[in-house]
Amino acid sequence: MRVIQLTTELLLAGAERVILELSRELVRLGHEVLVISLAPIPQDRNQTIVDDLEQAGVKYESLNLSKKNPFGVFKLRRLLKEFKTDVVHAHMIHSNLLSRLLVPTKIQLINTVHIAERRSNKGWHFLWDRLTFSEHVTQTCVSKAVADFHAKKIGVESLPVVYNGLTCPPKLSSQTLKSLRKEWGLDHCNKIMGSVGRLNQQKGYDWFLKELKGVTVPPEEKWGLVILGEGEERTQLEALVKELPDNIKCVLPGFRSDAASCIGAFDCFVMPSNYEGFGLTLIEAMSHGVPIVANAVDSLPELMEYYDNGVCSTKINFIAQVQQAIQKSKVQGTFPFTVQKMADEYLALYEGQ
Repeated sequence: MRVIQLTTELLLAGAERVILELSRELVRLGHEVLVISLAPIPQDRNQTIVDDLEQAGVKYESLNLSKKNPFGVFKLRRLLKEFKTDVVHAHMIHSNLLSRLLVPTKIQLINTVHIAERRSNKGWHFLWDRLTFSEHVTQTCVSKAVADFHAKKIGVESLPVVYNGLTCPPKLSSQTLKSLRKEWGLDHCNKIMGSVGRLNQQKGYDWFLKELKGVTVPPEEKWGLVILGEGEERTQLEALVKELPDNIKCVLPGFRSDAASCIGAFDCFVMPSNYEGFGLTLIEAMSHGVPIVANAVDSLPELMEYYDNGVCSTKINFIAQVQQAIQKSKVQGTFPFTVQKMADEYLALYEGQ
């Protein structure tokens, strides 16, 4: 089977990581895959999935679309023909809408919604989704929460769910974990909280840091907080870090390609997101058996049903739950969301089942 994965960009973000994992598995199963990005491929490939695609033997192209160059859409029609495409699997709103306009009906078309879009200026997403939705399109969602939210927005009764899958992150040795704490300047801390995510409004680190200002840490202890990721709110978050009590030290080390493995260095994983489509870092934290506190939004309570060493909490009780969780021990990790299961379910849709 010849499958095109169509996405907005190739940056190493949540949806792109899923596309990478799915493409790798499809190639392993003997299918041909072409990943197409709407946006140009960044010159700095370190924070993209490009090198990983090459290592997996997955071909990729860019339409190089921009406000100055809208004509890249014609390249998509050419690639569809040259690749002798059987299936187009589009991801996220821009790719979904473009695929509905340009993909011939003889090609199986799958659209996947990766997030419960709650930003107030994105209402046009749902309007165009509703207007272009047809029997030709099989639209899936990455969680029940996203499916319920999106179905109401576009006026359909229900949408099928295919959970994301990942490769279980490798575990680091105890010596490496100890070295990480030292690298972060937290080797003197009794307990370390941690999180992985972009430094933006969606991830909720601003309100979490504000609430953390009021935490009372036992006088004989010092706590650390590590947030691995990069984003547009760095300056704002750095200012909030300076307001934390003296016995809570927060560091923002930036992006790390091995962030999923670094979770093993945390005594408690926190996920204060304001909204989430799925929550890849949450299932990665589950694999380490670390105590987890997640905000009770969208898919997070749904995923936490698969895990015993954590809780979902409202913002009001979030800090109190963190104070309890950080005193708990790690347990045997669990990893119920596999790439193989995700690929099997998408293949069934590709084959029209």
